[in-house]
Order: sequence, then C-alpha cells, then structure tokens
Amino acid sequence: MKRFIVLLAALAVIAAACDSGEHFVDECGPDRCGNLQATVERIDWLGDSTPPDTTESLAGVEPDLPLQTNVWFSDLPDAEATRQEIVGRLEDAGFRTVAEGGGGSQFRGTEWQTTIAVIFGEGPLDNVQVTVDIVDDDARAAEILAPISDALGTIP
Repeated sequence: MKRFIVLLAALAVIAAACDSGEHFVDECGPDRCGNLQATVERIDWLGDSTPPDTTESLAGVEPDLPLQTNVWFSDLPDAEATRQEIVGRLEDAGFRTVAEGGGGSQFRGTEWQTTIAVIFGEGPLDNVQVTVDIVDDDARAAEILAPISDALGTIP
C-alpha cells in the first residue's frame, strides 16, 4: 500500500511538472518591450518628477496581458504612505481599484493593468513597486497607457 501511495504522489508531481500550457516568462528587451518600458518610466508616479530607481521588463507573465514593465522607487522612509498616495492619485483621476491584497492595489483597463505594491526591504527602508502589464502590442504602449499618463503626468 505504501508503494502505491508513493507511486501516486510521484505521478502527481510529474503531471504537475508536465503541464501542457505553454506559459513562459522571459526578459523582454527593447525589441519587444522598448516602448512599454520607456512609457512606464516617463509616467510621474510619485507626482514630483522622481524617476524610478530600477526598471525591469518581462514577457509572458500574464497570458492575456503578456508584456510587463516593473519600476521600483527605493529606500522610501514610508513606502506604504507613498503607495497610498499613488493609489489616491489614480482614484482621484477616476480609476477604480479592482483588487487589493498582499500590500498592493490593482487597477485595470481593457488593454492594461497596473499594480502598486510595497516591497519590504532588508533594512529599515522599503520600496514601492509599480507593475504595468499590457496586451502584446509594444508599438501602441504610449497610446494604451495614455489615460494613466494623462492623469498622473509625465517626467520631463
């Protein structure tokens, strides 16, 4: 009986590892995410023209919105207050939170979504991470994200 249970457990692990859904996450370079990254970096998320400290772009994270750029604002004395300020600015502009949890707030349009979250650092200071996902159309990134750019402004 023990062998049968061990065999079933092994088969379950193998089946999970062999998921037939082709979902891959890769770094997304300038040829595939260049416009998205440039657009997200230019949005004035903090409202004071502060550029992000770090940026990373990925492809394949969300199946229906496969292009993603993450920007981080680092070493903030009160990251939660900064996150709430960004969320408040989006809500004041008419965007509605569609999900809350895990220290983040998510907003969604028809071709995009953005999540504003606190990422806890190793020291006394934390970071705010802004994640933006769009449809697989990097050439239209500025157009797709225009409602957010118009609402929050851009960094000169």
